[in-house]
Amino acid sequence: MQPASDYISVKVATFASLSDLLKRLGKYSEIKKDVTLQAGKLIQPVLDLLLDSEFSEVLMEGALAVLCTIIDSFSASFLPHYEKVSLVLPNRFSPLVSLSLIVM
Repeated sequence: MQPASDYISVKVATFASLSDLLKRLGKYSEIKKDVTLQAGKLIQPVLDLLLDSEFSEVLMEGALAVLCTIIDSFSASFLPHYEKVSLVLPNRFSPLVSLSLIVM
């Protein structure tokens, strides 16, 4: 059995790779429609991971990076999920958000 740190490292690398892949695919206009459709399918699983109470801060950053990439590059795929995301993120990150606003 692998140690928990290896498992977390694999997930962090997966989020980074996925975010990078989406950024790169967003540059090709001839496949943007297909990628937008597929990116929309990632939003719900990412939100489910963010709602997991045992999800570490490092993994949250990776999941948020994927979500931000989808919002930036494929906003049409994000629109159907807007209400759910607007409910999940403030509830899950309100302590972090207020802290980041104070620091700024």
